[in-house]
Amino acid sequence: MKILCIIQRYFPVIGGSELLTKTYMDYLSKRHEVTVYTTDAFDIKTFWDKNAKKIKSDNSINYEIKRFDFLVPSQIAHDDNLQNFPIPSNYPGPFSPKMWTELVLKKIDYDLIYVSSFPYDHILPAYVAARKWNIPIIITPLTHQEFPELYFTAIRLTILNNSDGIFVISNSEKNILKKYGIDENKISIISPVLPKQVDFHKDPQKFRNEFSIPSNSKIILFAGSKSFAKGITHLMESMNIVWKNHGNVILLLIGPDSDEFIDYFSTMQKSHKDKIINLGIVSDKIKTNAYFACDIFVMPSKSESFGLAYLEAWLQGKPVIACDVSPVSDIIENKKDGLLVDFGNIVQLGNAILHLIDNPKICKQYGDSGKKKALEYNSIKNLDYFEEKTISIINEFKSKKS
Repeated sequence: MKILCIIQRYFPVIGGSELLTKTYMDYLSKRHEVTVYTTDAFDIKTFWDKNAKKIKSDNSINYEIKRFDFLVPSQIAHDDNLQNFPIPSNYPGPFSPKMWTELVLKKIDYDLIYVSSFPYDHILPAYVAARKWNIPIIITPLTHQEFPELYFTAIRLTILNNSDGIFVISNSEKNILKKYGIDENKISIISPVLPKQVDFHKDPQKFRNEFSIPSNSKIILFAGSKSFAKGITHLMESMNIVWKNHGNVILLLIGPDSDEFIDYFSTMQKSHKDKIINLGIVSDKIKTNAYFACDIFVMPSKSESFGLAYLEAWLQGKPVIACDVSPVSDIIENKKDGLLVDFGNIVQLGNAILHLIDNPKICKQYGDSGKKKALEYNSIKNLDYFEEKTISIINEFKSKKS
């Protein structure tokens, strides 16, 4: 089968949807001809900031990855009467004329178009191409349920309703799509699979030595985009509560910086800054070593389509702290394999971290329970089911067409 995957960004960029999609495409490429159309954006903010970092090489793996440049809102000319009208300049992006040309004006020949993820505007040329060239289209929206105004516009709901298949990764995502009128017969729940685990040295002391972390200190790990929606400023503020009770706690941060993180960090007192180690964007090996070496994983985010980072922490037997939001609360059972707190509640978050620091037996209990659950999600059966559903939709489409 010839499969065209269209996604807003792709390897080697860091992001949950990007990593999940790469896992799917890597698997399909073993038996099918896979091509990926994406943009040259490295960071999400690149869709709005023309000076942000872009990817210059194609980074093709064992299948073709074709990257397209795009225009940011400030480069798109509008009628002067629309200057104060926010909608045209506030779409998530990207708008890529070259991608539109390649998909819609030039004839393409594929057995399937697979699209991930909402609410980005690459779904528009993907959908138009699928209907124009009579190709089945499967969409994995990866809905962040706290932003319904972005995900459930008339255009996006129309595209979903007229797609040939919708793959969701949680029951709560399926339920919210049904709430907005999507035919549940089109929806399949495909449990996500973590990217292939890299080899790591499995020596927490070696990791501590590498980054000058004292052997007697506790490590609180955050791994993700350091944005407000991911709870990074709330986490740093909650550490003031933690450090009043335990001075030998290190906050270890992994992932791309954001303007709000940089601004908040600049206001912190030096004694607290000295207890924060910001590694930025790291290799998979360093990230896995960090999960293995940490004591507690904390990501108090309100913006998740699933939460693969919690599974990564669980695979290393670590307890997790997250926010009580869907779909995170679908996978984390409060006080069984982790703790759930309210987004933005600094005191609650700080006390949750203290509770786990003071109770190592509970930490081990949560970590062990989480590991069992993570291993279930990390099953090859999930990839087999993904391929099986994909092929069945292709064959059903061909049958209707004939």
